[in-house]
Amino acid sequence: MPIRGGRAYRQHSTFKARIRERDGHRCQLCGCGVGDVCDRHWSTVTQIDVAHIVPFKDGGLSTPENMRVVCHPCNKREGYGTQDEVAIERR
Repeated sequence: MPIRGGRAYRQHSTFKARIRERDGHRCQLCGCGVGDVCDRHWSTVTQIDVAHIVPFKDGGLSTPENMRVVCHPCNKREGYGTQDEVAIERR
C-alpha cells in the first residue's frame, strides 16, 4: 500500500533495494553510478538515493512508479534532499 504525504517516514530497505535494482544502480538524471565522476555536477558520486519523482512534500506517493534512483548530487540539485533529510525536516 502506498504511503501518502503529510507524515515523516523512512522507506523500507527492501523497497529501496528493488528500486535500485530496477534502475541499474545508476542515476536516472545524469546516468552516473557510485564511483563515477560526472560532468553534470563536477564531483565523484559517493552515494545514490531513492527519491520521489513527484515529491513526497507535494503529495507524491511512495509507489515504485513514483520512485527513481538519483545520485546524491543530482538529488540535492533537484532540491528534494534524501528521504532521511525530509524526515528530519518534518520533525
